[in-house]
Amino acid sequence: MSRKKPELTVVASDETAPAQTQLDGESSRDIGDVHYKKPQQYIGNFQVPHAYEVWGDGLYAVLAPSPDDPALPGLKETPSSMRRANLKLVCHEPLWIQRFGTVLDSGEQLAELAFKDAFTDDVRALWVGRDQIASKIAITKLAARGVPITEANCLAVMHYLDAALHMNGGRLEIVNVLTRTGAHTLPNGIGWLVGQRWIGPHDTQVAPDPRGATDLNPGFTVSGLEEEWFQKFRQIASVGPHARWLIYSSFAPPLLRLVDQRTFVVHHWGPSGSGKTALAKFAQSAWGDPNILTMSFNRTEKSFVETFSHVDDVPVLFDELQSSNKDDILKILYLLCLEQGRGRATTAGGLQRRISGWHTVVRMTGEEPVIGRDGQVDLGGVTNRTIQIGTSVLSSHAALDLHQWLGRRHFGWGAMRFLGRLAEVMALPDGQGQQLIVERFQALQEAVRRRLASLPTQHARLSQLTVVALAEYLANRWFFGADPELAFEGAVSDAVAVATTLADEEQQMPVAEQALQLFRDHYVAHRHLWFDLNNEAEADVIRANKHRQLFGVVSEVEVWLVQHEANTLLRKAGYPPRRVWSDLRASGALVLPPSAKGTFATPRRHGQFYSKVYVILSDHLIGA
Repeated sequence: MSRKKPELTVVASDETAPAQTQLDGESSRDIGDVHYKKPQQYIGNFQVPHAYEVWGDGLYAVLAPSPDDPALPGLKETPSSMRRANLKLVCHEPLWIQRFGTVLDSGEQLAELAFKDAFTDDVRALWVGRDQIASKIAITKLAARGVPITEANCLAVMHYLDAALHMNGGRLEIVNVLTRTGAHTLPNGIGWLVGQRWIGPHDTQVAPDPRGATDLNPGFTVSGLEEEWFQKFRQIASVGPHARWLIYSSFAPPLLRLVDQRTFVVHHWGPSGSGKTALAKFAQSAWGDPNILTMSFNRTEKSFVETFSHVDDVPVLFDELQSSNKDDILKILYLLCLEQGRGRATTAGGLQRRISGWHTVVRMTGEEPVIGRDGQVDLGGVTNRTIQIGTSVLSSHAALDLHQWLGRRHFGWGAMRFLGRLAEVMALPDGQGQQLIVERFQALQEAVRRRLASLPTQHARLSQLTVVALAEYLANRWFFGADPELAFEGAVSDAVAVATTLADEEQQMPVAEQALQLFRDHYVAHRHLWFDLNNEAEADVIRANKHRQLFGVVSEVEVWLVQHEANTLLRKAGYPPRRVWSDLRASGALVLPPSAKGTFATPRRHGQFYSKVYVILSDHLIGA
């Protein structure tokens, strides 16, 4: 990137000062009876090490003083032939350190190198790790980024940068370097890095780490007119509850961590021309360029992990799902919903800390459903974190009009305003801001729960419905100054409308399959209540009958469910237990001896453990 060329300052001391060998750590030499002290060169706040000079045509090591040449080194100057006789060229372009940084995620120390581009003569800057400038192999690789380094001069450049690092400690500013797009908690509060923009405490010195950039990062930007985008947003929101809920879901990701909720999927499916792609891209335009921020399933699992190691608290969009095969969909959605973080490789080949997870709303569109009786895949334990809407929300004419509007490139304004207001709330002292957010979430959740009393099967998705309701409530307040009570009621009503649609679409799914999905989700969310006999430590606990709480026991062939715990979970979700066990037996999933009558439980023993349990074949439950 191009930067304003820094000004050069040279501080010269009195050249006739009494002779001495050292003054305050600055170089000095006796020239006959007159003491010569080399003028100290600065580039901005950077102090050039004593044994070096930075000129417009390169970096030089000083072999001997040049008292007869009074010229001061500068980025717009070149040394005279007389001066060159006492200099040795280190590299053919000026090179210095602009700032120091610390990577917030890992504590890695960085230096921002500044140098002239050999092709354009512009000043460029590049963040590098200290390990990258401490190894001949690693530092030579920086040549590909434009740094004036070769195999021939790499050792000399390393010595120069080492001296520069130690001389400028405490002199140059130190900034927090952020690797991930998303939320970051700093000593003075929480904020969000979105692309190149920091939204948070204004007294925080932060910079994005370009080494963490993915193919999504350039999309997080603003374009066009702010009011034009909000005018279109208001127009789309007036279409109906499903359109509103779908576009407001785009603002849910940054709220997930604040209300302790997890990643979930929103899949909008329907025939071609039903407006699903136009609506999804408009929702994504709140964050930036929707074309760049739309992802494809045509990538490796490693690529997905790497992307979400650097992008957090923002929505992601997968368009036209039918172009991918079923195995890819299953694997990727499991990966995203279970928030499976991995280690990240640094440019120098080291491994940074493991990413514990991410928070996002995965938006998908397609011509077919992904769950349910007609779904492409069985999502198992993440089914209850998948909200699938098969309702057409835009006419073909309205969809075409929205596509044309998107071509005018008004985008990025929604997230900027939403996060700006959220940052103001979170800046309240003593955690009051997050407490207000959580209290509003809890109030909305209870209101939605009461309205869903007649739809108990949707209680498993209550948290996902509510976090979008919270996003809708806040956005209406912050974007349009809506009355609090009206905004609250509108958010609840839209969540209930979506839940009613979900219930209608899922009525055809067999009760037994719905119950199995409920158990799978419990296994994922409450793994500590399940013991795996394939794990020696967990098997020892069951064998000794020393468990404190137990929901299920897993083996290669069977899964044992504790009767009371399983029936309690079924009743809370609105399923009649006897009907569930009867249907599971009819489907062949429930294991019972031929002589069993009037009961659905059967005895199982493992060491000192002995109990009557519901026995389900592993392939139907955990292995699904």
